[in-house]
Amino acid sequence: AIDSDGEVHISCIDDDEHQLRYVTNDGGSWSYTFFSDSIIYGRPSIAIGPDDAVHITYFHEVSSMPEIYRLEYRKITSTGWESPLVIDDQGHAGEQSSIAIDADGKAHVAYYDQANYDLKYATNVDGGWSCSSIDTLGNVGVFPSIDLDSAGMVHMAYVDNTNLFFKYAVQNAEPCAPRD
Repeated sequence: AIDSDGEVHISCIDDDEHQLRYVTNDGGSWSYTFFSDSIIYGRPSIAIGPDDAVHITYFHEVSSMPEIYRLEYRKITSTGWESPLVIDDQGHAGEQSSIAIDADGKAHVAYYDQANYDLKYATNVDGGWSCSSIDTLGNVGVFPSIDLDSAGMVHMAYVDNTNLFFKYAVQNAEPCAPRD
């Protein structure tokens, strides 16, 4: 992700340590931070808000015995990293996520619920996190991608593994609805 000053921000997983790594050239030289001492899996997602705040979602293994996972969110502002917030801790949801930030700095997240094989959507537009299922017909929601158009409407693209094709969902007056 690139901020308004042209500085690059990257989120990735360190394969050796399974920790979330944040990399940036903010200030002219490359630096990185491990900002989790817990095991992270999946593919993190990163976006820049209108105020240049960095927003990241990632899949956190809280416990291996019993297996407990959760989709988490972190934000860095001019004052530093905020504490992580749990978006979804139901089952195995969020290993694949995508984040977009609206004009008001609110987050919109599309993610795959691997336990139920569903595409889910979460947002904090009302202050706290709210989650909903967008597509539940078969094994859907793999490799989600989310973005917002100039009117602030949510658009999601994802794979339907049951029927082996690409799907698209767009927000209208109702919550996002799948389209073939």
